[in-house]
This record gives sequence, structure tokens and C-alpha cells, in this order.
Amino acid sequence: MKMLRAFTITVFLLCAFSFSIAAQTITLVPNGSDDTASIQAALNQCVGLKKMCTIRFAPGEFFVSPVIADNFRGTIKGAGQGKTILTLKGIQLKDNFYFEPWSATNPQPNMFTFRGGDITISRLTMRALGRNPLPLYCYLPGVCFTALQSFVVVTRLPESKAETNSRIEDIAIIADEGDINGASNTNNAISWGGLFFQPKMEYGGTHVLRNSHFDRCHVFFLGARNVKFTAHGNVFRRSSIALDAWQLDNSEVTISRNDIEATWTGLGAVQLTSWDPDGWVPKNPSSWLIANNHIRIIRNRPEPGEGIFVMDAFHNLPSDQRKTMLNALIFNNKIEMSAGSRNAIALYGTKNTAVVLNRMTGKGQSGIAAYGAKSCALRKNKVRGFEASLAHIYLAATGEATGGNPGLPATYPDTTDCLVVTDSPADHVIDEGSNNTVINRP
Repeated sequence: MKMLRAFTITVFLLCAFSFSIAAQTITLVPNGSDDTASIQAALNQCVGLKKMCTIRFAPGEFFVSPVIADNFRGTIKGAGQGKTILTLKGIQLKDNFYFEPWSATNPQPNMFTFRGGDITISRLTMRALGRNPLPLYCYLPGVCFTALQSFVVVTRLPESKAETNSRIEDIAIIADEGDINGASNTNNAISWGGLFFQPKMEYGGTHVLRNSHFDRCHVFFLGARNVKFTAHGNVFRRSSIALDAWQLDNSEVTISRNDIEATWTGLGAVQLTSWDPDGWVPKNPSSWLIANNHIRIIRNRPEPGEGIFVMDAFHNLPSDQRKTMLNALIFNNKIEMSAGSRNAIALYGTKNTAVVLNRMTGKGQSGIAAYGAKSCALRKNKVRGFEASLAHIYLAATGEATGGNPGLPATYPDTTDCLVVTDSPADHVIDEGSNNTVINRP
């Protein structure tokens, strides 16, 4: 018996995967038609394990319909971008699929749905082909789609209070033309956090996205508490919106050294007083570091775009309820805008936001605009190369403004108590707010 334990025991199944008990490794080989059953079976083998397992995808093209795993603990690893390709295979979802218990027999309109666990994905390509990658499905009467909602969803397992962790690196996610935001057949490349009417990611975790490529799709973090999220070194092409992090409670977000081309907005940090129909909102402030990114806004579709927008709607509450829920440092980003854009960097209702040493070029309304911002610091930003229709730097008076990808008009108070230190005496600053200080650098 002891001699037998020294060997790796491998069981080959007709669904084309092998499971190594000693090494906790599953190897998947494409069958050329539909690999969903083998992929779901492999995910099931890695559920709830104390020791992490590995699912290895061989080179080739896998066809997969939506799959789901609860408390997955392991690594999904391909042979490399463009070598291992996972192509979405559409299936008809059940009626009322979203509000019935999620399972392998009641999947969601995502390629992979992970609820809880510790997930790593690397070295592969995911793609969805055609304008309508899924048959028509409806969340509610009249709320219907044929788009893929997300390639990967990472959310909390209902009834669990354990951390959820994930690491996604060295992958490519490729969407096709479609009708989402007038550009794509997919809503999100990756969606983290708590979805509408679903449990929020309230019990912490660390999530990392590195060195990956996204074409015509969006990365979204929404509805979480006590998390750390890092997006570093990624490339976005032909995205309507590149990356947003919204509705985060007592969390830290770092977005750095990403190369972004978007048709609408580049990066967003948003805290809203209401958004989710179930009423969940942050209770404690979160922090964002947005640094060393290169952002290009092209086309201004479906609406005039912004490079970086930061919005804290909690400052628009009545004075006795007003509080700061978002702290941000926007540092050393390079932003290129196209004619018809709104602002390269926009602050909506924020407090203590620092915008330092950024460089703006191209055309638009303003290089930096602040609407209802308080105690902001705008220091030595290079805006001379920006052709502004309003001003290089604009500090707004009380009034309505619409911006960011929420596209929500709101009335903001004066921008007050801000410090502007220009990079050049040629920088054009319009201060319509109150009690601001503008220092023109000689």
C-alpha cells in the first residue's frame, strides 16, 4: 500500500480530462465541439478543497457554455494567450434564471461565475463571437439581452462570511461588435463584487488584475467591503469604458500603469447614495490611487467622454448628512482627449482629492474640472498642450453638471477651499467657486 501511494493515480474520463489525486491537477483537452461538461466537472473537483488544485488547459480551442463554481479553490491555467482559447457557446437560459438558486443546471449569462473561494486565472484567451452571443434572455419583463454579461464574475457565496480572493493575470478577453454601449456584444470582461439583488462582497479579500489584454470590454468592481483591488499593467482597446470601481466600503483601490483606449470614459471612481435596488450603500470611506496610466479617449461614443472621473455623491446630501466616502490621489497620468470630449479629469462632489503632475493633450471642454469639490489640490498638472473650449482648469460655481459614465445630472454646490498651483503662467484657470487659491507658477 505504501508503494502505491508513491505513484500518481490518474483517472481518464470520456469527457477528456485527467485528475491527478497526488498533485491535485486536472488536465483538460478540447474535444472540438462542446467542452462544457468537462470544464464544469473540473471546477467541481476544486470546490471546497483545503489544498489548492490546478486545472490545466491544453493548447487548442475549447467551446464552453456558462459554468459556475461555489467556493472554488484553485488555479485555472492555459498554455498562453492565443494558444489556449475559450470560445463562448451560447445556450438558452431558464426563465427567471437570475432569481432562482444559481447552479450548474441554472447558469448565469457569464462564461465563468465564481461565488466565493480563492481563484487564480492565467495564460489563456477568452472570446465571444457574433453580435448576439446568447439567445434572448430576460432578467425582468422588458429587461432582455442577447449579450454576454461577463466573461468572469467573482462574487460572494451566499450565507458565507469567508473572504473571497482572486488573481487574474496574463489573459486576453476579446468581445465582438454589438449593442452594449453601442460598441460590444459583452457588458463586462470581469465583474467583481455584489451584483444587483445578490449578496455583496462584504467580508473582505484581495483581488489582483495584472498584465492582461481586453478588447471591446469593461472591468467593473461594484459593491464590496474591506477589499483590496489592484489593476496594474493591463491593456484596453476599443472599450467603451475601461475600468470602474464603485460603491466600495472601507476598501483600497490601486489602478496603475494601464494602457487604455476607450470611446467614452477611461477610469472611474464612484460612490453613490443610491444605486442598487436592494438599497446597499457604502458606510465607510474608501481610497483610490490612480497613477501612471496612459489614457486615450476616442470617438466620444455613446456620449462625450472623460479620461478620469471621480464622483462622491455623499457630498450632495443635506448638510447634516454630508460626509466623505471617497479619498483619491490622481498622479502622473497621461491623458489624450478627442474633439468633443468633456474633461480629461473631472471631480464631482469630492473632498480632499489631489490631482498632481498629470499631463493632458488633445481637445475638450477642460483639462481639469471640479464641480462641487471641496479642499482639492490641483498641483503642477501639464495642461498647456490641451486645447480647451472652456478652460485648462475650471472650478465651477453652484449648478448642474453631468459627467462620468453614470451619465447622471446633478446640482453641485460651489467648488470651495481648493488650491491650484499651475505649471505655467499660460495655463488658463477659471475660478467661479468660492474661497479657492490659485497660484500661477512663473
